[in-house]
Amino acid sequence: MAYEDWAATLKTKVGELTGLTGGARDYTDLPATLQELPIAIILPNDGDLDYSSGGPNIEMTRIKITIYTAGSILPEAMSICVPFIALMRNKFAGNLQLGGLVDYILPSKPWFSGPGVLRYGDKEGLIGIVFNYLVKENVSGDFTVQV
Repeated sequence: MAYEDWAATLKTKVGELTGLTGGARDYTDLPATLQELPIAIILPNDGDLDYSSGGPNIEMTRIKITIYTAGSILPEAMSICVPFIALMRNKFAGNLQLGGLVDYILPSKPWFSGPGVLRYGDKEGLIGIVFNYLVKENVSGDFTVQV
C-alpha cells in the first residue's frame, strides 16, 4: 500500500471527532482558506523507506494532523483545543491498524504541540493544535526491488 491507499480512511477517522464543524481535509481537498472552524488538516510530514531484494520492505510515514480552532488570536480558542487531546488519543487507540490497512498508527514525539498560534498558507495568527503520528506499513510486494 501507499499513503494514498489509506489516507481516505485516516481522514474519515479524524472527521468523526466531536466538535470538528469544518470536518477533516487532506491533500485531495485542501481549502484555499479556512472558512468553517474547527477544521482538521491532515498531511504527510516526512517518511522513511527501507527495502531490499530479500524484504521485508517497510514504509514509515509521519503524519501531521493540525486542528485549527480560530481564525485570529483569541485566548478562548486555545481552550477549544484541549478536548481534542483526549479525542485524538481515544480515536486512534481504538483504530491501531486503520481497519487493517496499515501495521499501525501510533503517536510520535512530540505527540502534540499547542494550543498555540499557527499558520495556514499565507495566513498567520490562527489558533490550533498539532498532532503527530507515525504510520508503519509493510509494502513488500507493492514494487519490485532488483539487484
